[in-house]
Amino acid sequence: MLHLSDYLVIVFYLLFMLALGPVFKSFSRNASDYFRGGGNMAWWIAAASMFMTGFSAWTYTGAAGKIYHAGLFFLTLPIANFFGAVFTVFFTAHKFRQMRVITGAEAVRNRFGRINEQVITWLPLPFNLLFGGISLYTIALFMSCVFPNELQWLNQGTFNDFATALGLDGGMLFLIVVLTAIIVVMTMLGGSWAATAGDFIQMLILVVVSLAVVLLILYSDDLGGTGKSIGGFMGLVEAVSAKPKLVDWNEFSRWWILIPYLITLILNQTILGNSLASGAARFVFVKTGRDARKICAISWLAALPHTFIVMIPPLACAVLFSLPELQSLYPKMMNPQEASFIHVASLALPQGLLGLLVCGIFAATLTSMNSGLNATAGSIIRNIYLPLVNPYASEGKQLHLGRVFTAVLGILYALVAVFFATLKDLPLYELVLITATCTGIPQAVPLVLGMFHKKAPDWAAWSTLAVGFTASLLLVFLLSKENLMVWFAAYNLSANELNDLKLAITTGILITVCVAWFYGTMLVPQKRTEEEEERVAKFFDDMNRPIDPETECAGAEYNSDARQFFTIGMLALVYGISILALLVFDNAPAGKLAILGCGGFVVGLGGWLLFYGKYKLKRQLEAKAQDNPVLELKQEEA
Repeated sequence: MLHLSDYLVIVFYLLFMLALGPVFKSFSRNASDYFRGGGNMAWWIAAASMFMTGFSAWTYTGAAGKIYHAGLFFLTLPIANFFGAVFTVFFTAHKFRQMRVITGAEAVRNRFGRINEQVITWLPLPFNLLFGGISLYTIALFMSCVFPNELQWLNQGTFNDFATALGLDGGMLFLIVVLTAIIVVMTMLGGSWAATAGDFIQMLILVVVSLAVVLLILYSDDLGGTGKSIGGFMGLVEAVSAKPKLVDWNEFSRWWILIPYLITLILNQTILGNSLASGAARFVFVKTGRDARKICAISWLAALPHTFIVMIPPLACAVLFSLPELQSLYPKMMNPQEASFIHVASLALPQGLLGLLVCGIFAATLTSMNSGLNATAGSIIRNIYLPLVNPYASEGKQLHLGRVFTAVLGILYALVAVFFATLKDLPLYELVLITATCTGIPQAVPLVLGMFHKKAPDWAAWSTLAVGFTASLLLVFLLSKENLMVWFAAYNLSANELNDLKLAITTGILITVCVAWFYGTMLVPQKRTEEEEERVAKFFDDMNRPIDPETECAGAEYNSDARQFFTIGMLALVYGISILALLVFDNAPAGKLAILGCGGFVVGLGGWLLFYGKYKLKRQLEAKAQDNPVLELKQEEA
């Protein structure tokens, strides 16, 4: 149950996010600044953003439901992501940054030519709009559950009639409009700086409140007055161990299914995470290839312990509350186990921190939406408008149009969110999801292998996509659950085993077909034009040549390291103080200690960032003074 302090925390958070746009507006003075932070972003800011992209509202709802039901089996996905990240750190992260591009599609153009650039730019657009709208709808639905009574006044009158005509109630429509406005204003004004640098503050919120939730759940003697308790970490381990369903993976898939499932899942995550289009777009923000490797390694090393932190509340809920109990508590939810994280957190957290948890969950989704909005606008300007409409557009023109298209895309997100309740029941919705799935690996395979094989022709990219897409469509219908049940009838497979087997077979065949076709294109006799030879040679030269930060990343004063430390430090300080202000509300000693710990950590980090920013500024001025004796004299006089 939310209290006044929780509402104040949520309102403050929304206003704080809205203010990030104006705060970071002056950091962007050209297209490179707006779409990729000028390639001059401090590594620790980019690492926080990459860390945040691994979480969303689904982590605390859908994933929590999976953990409640399957326990440690949930770890299969983090394990696959970890292996993909290891490959990125050692083989591709530095190459992505050294491609010296602003968008991922530019890297595709430099390697495979303009035709493939257009294919890779246009193909994801409908999916980006769909998934952006779904994310907006999901977070609005989550917020409507947080404010069930407060939004009732919107479910009447003309506004509600208009919302009903769109298939929504007044409260849901209001939330979609408000959240869209916050996301658009923040991203439109601040660009990649607001979307990426703002993630650092959101990461602090998510981490501190998640840790507070875990500690309060584990060591509470009476969880929320229910008379139930876990008995500490070892108590949780003993209780979970006593439930084979939560620890024995064979409860869900036999080993002859599980091993191929894990192998193909690792291959899938590695391929999708290392293609030219997605990989280059993730690492364009930092200064050097070394920084790119660093942010990938640090973000995933940080994600591993946080994954276990996120798993503890649903596991505790599985131990303390049966599914019938959750069904009685959340009768309107189709899958009440998805409330497992929120339920135990609401019992454990003191006044104010529950609101902060809501903000953290919102932040997890907001991160991917802001980044997606900025990246999609960047692709439209850099890869459609520039080459097809106005190749000579000035930096100011690109910056202006980037903000215009950010607003347009935000409105389209809102429209998709509004109509999602209707669209999800149409065959068109299922067709779009199938198409997105079928184009993922076929698109990624040539864009990964093309980084390592100079001989591959330009047509290898679009032809592999076409062949792989055709094969994947055939597999969707051939490997139906009905067919698998017939083919493996002797084994009496469960529904979960059928899903895992279908995924393993589909992924394995699709990767094999795409890889075989790609290498087959190199066996065809071919001759590049002189222009193509120069383009491909330059691509590989750039990709393998380290960046010289002194000449290629000379940071302007308006987005220098010192200013980044100052700005982020000040934002952290303000937010930390707002958390400490919750101490004025009446809470139990454990609750006050949790608030003090959360707020104190954020304030302390903000203070250190300010101090270090001052140190960096001093060094910066000293370096300038050495190059300019007049400036040094004025500095001494001052």
